[in-house]
Amino acid sequence: MLSTTQHHRFTRQLKASDPTLVQAFAALGDATRCRIFGLLFIGKELCVSDVAAIAHITVPTASHHLRILELSGLAISQRMGQMVCYEPAPTPLVRRLRRLVEAEE
Repeated sequence: MLSTTQHHRFTRQLKASDPTLVQAFAALGDATRCRIFGLLFIGKELCVSDVAAIAHITVPTASHHLRILELSGLAISQRMGQMVCYEPAPTPLVRRLRRLVEAEE
């Protein structure tokens, strides 16, 4: 059984959990999004239509998944004329996740 001190310490750690990490794992909980996230490391900037073609999904579906990755802080987008291209977000969390994705290959 936990001591009172341990209980308080664990409670503080639980309250201090990073919501960004929770959002990232929620986004990567979808198999298609997880595959798309891995694709972003292969190309410098991948446009929605490129992701759709590579992942064998429709452009609207690719756009939806990429938008969720962006909202969760895992990807960033850049408009290039009528196209929107995505790349991994330059964050410490994404760098750590990249190592995990590459280890799986």
